[in-house]
Amino acid sequence: MEAELLLKLRKTLTRVYVQRTGNPLWVVSEEMERDAFMSATKPKLMALLIL
Repeated sequence: MEAELLLKLRKTLTRVYVQRTGNPLWVVSEEMERDAFMSATKPKLMALLIL
C-alpha cells in the first residue's frame, strides 16, 4: 500500500518537473535516481532554478 503511494507520488512529481522544465521524461527520471548528484551549476542548466 505505502509502496504504491510512493510510486504514484514519484510519477506525479516527475510529470510536474517535465512540464515545468521542458526537459524530456527520460532526463528528469534519470536525474531523480536515488544516487544522482548535481553540481552547483547543473540545476540552472536544466531550468530547475528560478533566479
